Amino acid sequence: MRALLLVALLAPLALGQPEVVDWLSVTIAPFEAPVRPLQQPVTAQVTTRASCLLADQGAGGQVQVQHAVKEKPAWATVLVSPATDVASVQGCSEGYLTFQATLTVTATDQAPAFAAAPIVVEATAGPADRQQVETAQVNLSAAYFAILDVQVSDPQIVMRPGSTHDAVVKVSNFGNGDTRVETLLVDAGEGLSVQLPPPVTLGSRQRGSADTSADLVVRILAADAAGVVNRVGVVNLRLTGSYATDPSEGVDDSAVSLLVSVRSLGGEGAQKLPGAPLGALVALAFASAARRALRP
Repeated sequence: MRALLLVALLAPLALGQPEVVDWLSVTIAPFEAPVRPLQQPVTAQVTTRASCLLADQGAGGQVQVQHAVKEKPAWATVLVSPATDVASVQGCSEGYLTFQATLTVTATDQAPAFAAAPIVVEATAGPADRQQVETAQVNLSAAYFAILDVQVSDPQIVMRPGSTHDAVVKVSNFGNGDTRVETLLVDAGEGLSVQLPPPVTLGSRQRGSADTSADLVVRILAADAAGVVNRVGVVNLRLTGSYATDPSEGVDDSAVSLLVSVRSLGGEGAQKLPGAPLGALVALAFASAARRALRP
């Protein structure tokens, strides 16, 4: 009796709409925004339409659709749910059945910024002898994030009055896109003046760049005056990193402090501080502080 009902339902479709025989279609709506690495997933809707003539009589006149992820970027975890869905041909008012699924994507910190990558979903429906397979593709990119790593090899400096010293600050880009790094002066001790390096753009490992680090030279000048001798001052710097193409994207800051002692020495130039007083040691606790934070 159930087989007769199935034939009765399908016969008008076969006679009046021959174009709907054994067909299957699948589409994926575009993602509304790039996925942010290590943060909340993004979703997109998968719509699959299957001809009612793909019903399996042995399954009681039902159409079963299966979804599977066939291609994805290495940096993403992609799920499609439900993976299997079933509907009865009794709902075939237009000659086909519609199935909805959700595509969910999360990204690791290995995702390059704004580099579109394909995601392919495969839909399968129908009994073995009339099985139909279709695929759909949607592109997805990852949002930019900024991470700066800042290191100072020697944050303790001794200078003569009237001399200069070039402090080297090594900055590395651990973000996932080209990052513009700017060095800013927060403040400097009395009798000290500072010349800052120009901004520099660093590439990212995620995008295959080899130029991910740079040595920035911060020139410190000590006043040529007796009043600055035996003074200990701190030069406080702030390094900011932002997306080179759009500075409004993902800013990261790192703080650096340089301890400078001005002494009347017999030698020329600057040298390492042989012994720091207690106040200087307290200041050194904050020297070369590099803050690394993943920000949206």
